[in-house]
Parts: sequence; C-alpha cells; structure tokens
Amino acid sequence: MAEEGLLRRIFTAVQEAPDATALLWYEPSSDARRAKSYQSYKEVWTVASQAAEVLRSLSQHETETNTGVGDVSPQRVGLMLGGGPALAVLELAVLLAGFALVPLDAEEPLPRLQFIMEDAGPLLALVVAEPQVEKAQMLLQNSGSSGYPQAQRGTNLLRDSELLRSEVAETSDCRPPADVVEERISHIFFTSGSTGRPKGCMCSFHNLITYCLAKNTIHQVDRSSIVLVASAHTFDPSLGDFFATWLAGATVALVPRALLQAALGLLNTYGVTECTVYQAAAVLTPKSSPRLLGSALPGTRLLLAAGKGDDPTACVEDGSNEHGELWIAGPQVGLGYVRRPDLTSERFRDFPGLGRCFRSGDLAAARDGGWQLLGRRDGMVKLRGRRVELGEVEEVLLAAAPEVVSAAAAVLAHPGPRLVLYCVLQGQQPADCEEVSRALLRRLGEDRLPPHMVPSVVIAVASLPMTGTGKVSRRDLAQRALPEDPEDQADLSGGAASIAAAWSEVLGVPVRSPRAHFLALGGDSLAALRVCQRLAKRSANELGSFGELLPEPLQRPQTTDSRLPAHLLSRPYLVDYLVHLQRSAVGADFKEPGSAGSVSETGQASYQEILQQAAGVGALGAVRNILRRSDVHEPATCIRTPLHAACMNGRDEVVRLLLEARVSPTSADKNGVQPIHLAAQGGSEEVLTLLITARAKLDATSTEKQTVLHFAARSGAPGAVLNLLMAEPVTRKTRGARASGGGFGLKIDAKDGWGRSALHWAVVNGNRTVVLKLLEAGADRNLRDAAGETPLLIAERRAQCRAQDRPGDMGASVFGDIATLLGGSASTAKAEATASEKQLLGGLQAEHLRCR
Repeated sequence: MAEEGLLRRIFTAVQEAPDATALLWYEPSSDARRAKSYQSYKEVWTVASQAAEVLRSLSQHETETNTGVGDVSPQRVGLMLGGGPALAVLELAVLLAGFALVPLDAEEPLPRLQFIMEDAGPLLALVVAEPQVEKAQMLLQNSGSSGYPQAQRGTNLLRDSELLRSEVAETSDCRPPADVVEERISHIFFTSGSTGRPKGCMCSFHNLITYCLAKNTIHQVDRSSIVLVASAHTFDPSLGDFFATWLAGATVALVPRALLQAALGLLNTYGVTECTVYQAAAVLTPKSSPRLLGSALPGTRLLLAAGKGDDPTACVEDGSNEHGELWIAGPQVGLGYVRRPDLTSERFRDFPGLGRCFRSGDLAAARDGGWQLLGRRDGMVKLRGRRVELGEVEEVLLAAAPEVVSAAAAVLAHPGPRLVLYCVLQGQQPADCEEVSRALLRRLGEDRLPPHMVPSVVIAVASLPMTGTGKVSRRDLAQRALPEDPEDQADLSGGAASIAAAWSEVLGVPVRSPRAHFLALGGDSLAALRVCQRLAKRSANELGSFGELLPEPLQRPQTTDSRLPAHLLSRPYLVDYLVHLQRSAVGADFKEPGSAGSVSETGQASYQEILQQAAGVGALGAVRNILRRSDVHEPATCIRTPLHAACMNGRDEVVRLLLEARVSPTSADKNGVQPIHLAAQGGSEEVLTLLITARAKLDATSTEKQTVLHFAARSGAPGAVLNLLMAEPVTRKTRGARASGGGFGLKIDAKDGWGRSALHWAVVNGNRTVVLKLLEAGADRNLRDAAGETPLLIAERRAQCRAQDRPGDMGASVFGDIATLLGGSASTAKAEATASEKQLLGGLQAEHLRCR
C-alpha cells in the first residue's frame, strides 16, 4: 500500500508529466480519427482545482453529516451528468474539494432519485449538464417539500459549464491538493435495496486507493496504457477506472456508446459495490465458463464459506465441487451502508486473522479450473450484467399499487433471462380485471424503476409458493415455465371471436390468437372480401339492438362501410382490426371501446388507455390508482371516455369515482353519444341516478337525433330505469308531445334520423315492457317513421315474417302480443315484405351499420 494518499499520487503524476494525455475523447463523427479531443494532465488538474475552489466557496465551513455508522463524513456533492470529459474532471474536482461524490442518473424516475437524495443527506451542490437542468429543478423542489428528515432546501444547483473554465489551465500553476484523511468517505454509490429503495454504499479514500493499486497490478496498467472507460457514471467501475488510470499516469479514453466496437478480448470481472468496484478478474477464452470468478485482486481475499455460509473461516476445499457463500476480506472492504446500522452490522463483520469482511450473498462452486458463480443466496440477482435486488422491485410496486396484496419477483431463464413479477390481487377478480391490473403494474414499473428493473412480464396468481419456514419460495418461482405472450393467451370472445370465426371459415385454418396475422395465414383481397361478407351477415343476423334486417346483407359493401376489404388488409392483425371495428361501432357483438379486448394502437398502454379498460371491466383498484396519479381528460384520439365505458357496462362504483374526479358527464363521442345515453342503454338505475345528480343532460341527442329514451327503448331497459326517466319533471311536462313540438326536455315522441320514436324501437326489438310503459306515458302509437310505418305496422309485420328475420330467437307471438297492445291484430300468418319495403329497409339498415 502506498504511503501517500490517492490525490497526492495523482498530483505526482501531474508533476512528472504535465503535458501527457490524461483524457482522450472521441466525438461522434463519420471519421473517429479526426474527432479526437485531448486534455493534458496539467489541464485536467488545474480545471478540476478551480472547480473545487468554487465548490468549497459554497460553504463557509464544512458541515459534518451523520452517516449512521459511528463516524462523520464531509458534505456531499451530487453529479447528474451524461458521459464525456466533464464527468471525469468534475469527479476529481469533488474529491479535491474534500467532499463526498454522489452520482445520480437523470434517466431514472423522480421517486427513485428522491429516495437516493434522502439517504445521501443534504447535498451542498447538485451539478448537472444543461439537458438535465429542468429535471434537477423538479427533483430539488419535490425533495424540499416532501417532509424528508433532511430536505434539500439549501442545495446549490450548478451547471457543469459554471465549473469548467478551460482558460484557467493556461494561466494557473498546478497546486498540490489539500491533505485528506484517508478514512473519510470519498464516494457513495447507490445499488438496489431489499427494503424497496436503493442502498447507499459508502467507501473511503483508503478503500479507493487500495482498489486502484490492485486494479493496475492485475490489469497491468502503466504510463503507456490507454484505458477505455465504458461504464455509466452511476456504476462504480467508472470511478475506479478514472482514478486508477490517473494514478498510473496513463490515459483515460472516453467514447460515446454509439461508437463502441466489440472488444478484441474479454476480461471477466467480479465485484460488489460495498467493497469498492471489483474484487476479482479472469481472462476468458472460448472454452471458459462465463461464470468464472478468476483470481482475487492483490490485497483482497475471496473466501467460500461452507454450510450456511455464516463463517468465512470454515471454507470449502478448492476443486471439491462443493458450493459456499462468497465472503470478501481486505482493505477494499467498505465502511457500510448509509443510515443502515443493522444491515451494516449484519453484512460487515470482523474475524480473527481476516480483519473486516463482507458477506456478499453470492453462491459459488469450488470447481477444477477456478471458482464459478452460481447465483444469489437471497433475492439479489444479476440480469444482463446489472445487479437487481428483487425485493426492491417488489416493494416499489407494492407501494405503488394498493390493489396488490403480495408480490414476488423472479428471473426465469427460459426462453431467455426475463424478470417476471408474480402478484396476488385483492379479492377474486375476473380475467378482464386481472389483465388491467397487469398492464397497470407494468406502467407503474416504467415510471418508478430503472429500465433494467422493470418486469417484462406480470403474472397474476391465486397465491405465492411458500417454503416450510413461511417465506416465498423464489426457487419454485424461478423454475416455472414462462407462459406464452399474454396477448396470445387472451380469451377470444365477443368481437374477437366473431372475427376469428370468419377468418377460420374463409382461410380454412384455426385462428386462436388476437395477434393472428391475416396475410401470414394466407389471406388475400378475395379472402378479405369473403370475410367482410360473413361479418356483415353475422352482424345483420344478430343486430338485436337495432332490429331491422338486411334482405341481402352487404354482399356489395358500400364504399363507406368500415368492413371493406381494404380496411382489413391495412390492419392485418386481428386485434387491430377489432379495434377498428369497435371505433367504427359496427356489429351487435363488438364490445364498446374500454372493454378488456381494446388495446393501445401505439403498443404501449398509457394511463388513459388503462383507465379506459379498467372503467369498462369495473377494475376499481386500478381506477382509484390511476385517478390518484394521472390527468383523466380525454385525449384527442379517444372516441369514448372512461365514463362512457363505465356507463355502458353498468359500473356504478366506477362512475361514482370518475364523477368525484370531476370527469365531465356531458362529454360526447364522434357520434354525439353522451354517457347518459349509454347508461340508459346499459340499464343500470344506479348509474343513471348518479349522472342525473351530476347534471347530465336528459335532453341530449346524438348526431342521429336519438334521445336517452331511444337508447333505453332499443335495449329493453328494465322498468326501474324507465320509471326513473318517466318520473323526471321534464318528461311529465312534455308527456304526449310530438317530436316537432317546441319546448325543452325529454320528449316521448321525439323522432330520430330515421323518423322513429322510442316506441318504434321498442316494437322493432320486441321489448314488450318498454312498449307498455311508453303507452302508459302517452306515446303516440300512430306516429309514422321514414318508411311510412307506425309501431303497429312494424309489430304486425314482425309477427308475420319468417323466423330468421326476427331478432335473436324471438317467437312470432312476442310481436303478436305487442300488436294487440297497440290495438291491432295478433295474427302470426307469414307475410313477405314488398320489394319497395325491402329496398327502403335495406337502406335504413345500412345507415344503422355505419353509424352505430
């Protein structure tokens, strides 16, 4: 170990070769050889020294900050920078100022950064690059008002350009650094935390120089070396590479990631942040195991504790193929965790003859040819080279989603390493609600966790597997087979099933997935035409809510029909074509937008899209969660709001939540349909009452001039809903009024765009109860529609027509009974409509299919 400290040794390198290259930076360019920028040791040292003076001037005296491990540390300076030479120079400046370095990643979510700042303690300064200024301001503002024990109210926000003055290097001499107590904290890097937040790992100047000397020995770094630093600045190897290279008088090379090429050689290194960067290294050959640990760095000892791994003095024998838990001893072992005294005493322990040791929690096997890493004893794992503490993933998402009772994360190896979250949801939920909850958890993870810690798959389970001691069995979870893409496992029901059936009939192949691709299954333009004809026929045969049937169902689709083959060919995925049909609102069995079958066309669900789905299926927990976090105003691309979806599906509790969140009860879709229309159609008295109380417009009409009463009559709303509508004062005032009459309010005989009243539609769809209620309220039974038919004529024709021409499986007697109520004949003798009637009714029906 050196007699001089880290900064003194680097200063010696500056004095011995002031013009030697300390930093080499490759700018993005088509010719990297012409894009090099150099900085000499003198330039780096003088600019960093000047920046250190600026930092020291921010405080009249050094404030001691309690670290929770029995000693004190200097003030901390946060660096929120990208790559480039400024990072290296400013890290040196912070240490020259005598402060502790705290790196922050601007790409991480604000809540995680706030956790880091809470643990790091008050920062003297936060240094940022220009693109990060806005986020840094938000971070300091939130931290300052969050009630943290030590808020960041006094933190100075500095741009890196304020500290880096290149002209200083030309006029200033190199001054030696101030003396630094080597046991003081040099840096705090944050790694994953099992309690749901990151852990701040403190290391000293002594730890850092020990690592630097050992690294230079094992990597053979000397004055002639050029060391490429490719790690992110929040990953402690970058810090170790900077200072080890300068300690040797060598050159640090920095390259934008876009310019990095595959390395010619591969050096496998192992390390934990608690013990200062890396502690072992191995040169890999094509025959080497990627799990090979290699040799310990000089001065460091690796110990493989046998049995339960509690005692590093009782180790497994080399070459025995037995496994044990890895302990690390030597001068690189750090000081402990910030404000985690219990965890520090548990993981950092002293042993006779070994000194201070750290229990890593990693399992390794003592095999011939070297130790090989097996995995984690606890929930800490490495995924694609990044360390992830599974407990942090679980705790963050549990805190963000109260509807989740318990959760466990695991890394599944096949078909490739993927982070999976298993969760138990509150109460027994239908599949539609589970899918909404899974989508919400994925979105919450993206907002609150670094990208490498966001679960790629969320799976709802009834319960988590437990060990005999009552703990979650992570081994059981990790050994489970990863299900296929959840989208491919979705239930093909409703509109999706209709489309799948038509594809199967035309193409002659089974269609089982919402992600089925029409063209990939052999579809072409002729097949698309046949599919459209089948869907039109199915829509006509099941069009109970509109009633009238096409004599020749769309065998020659009109150019305005949304089911034209061109629309299918341009949307070859089944789920995309379903969304198109839903948004065009065609077909009786195509669910409303907001049902679980609706998906985001962007491929990534937004909070608004998830809220739309949650409202439709009644996922209360997800609705509450999103309303607490997100603006629920309708986006420009949305046809119907979450309130529309909730009203259509009779979700009264969701409607109540949305109205309390000040969602407009009078918003209309592109067809002028308001939530109250769909509430009447959905048939929920409670939903209708909530809307009326919220001052929804009872006299609202759609673009087809259909009133709330039209929607209720078409769908056969229950008596309670009709009673509620008929009890409204505006209804009593206009009872018996004609559609052409003046006045304001809900008019019983108002005509829609097809000249039909509510009574017409109740008859068309065979809704006897509604017919009776309307007649009792004074509806005009002699009113004629655009086809010249009165309700009685429609009832008599329905009673006499063929069975396949009536909605659903209704018998002729249903319409005969309605005809009797209207004062006509109950005869059910078969009759054929005239050619002129068919032509007129066909035209009307085509309009319904386009406008619905």
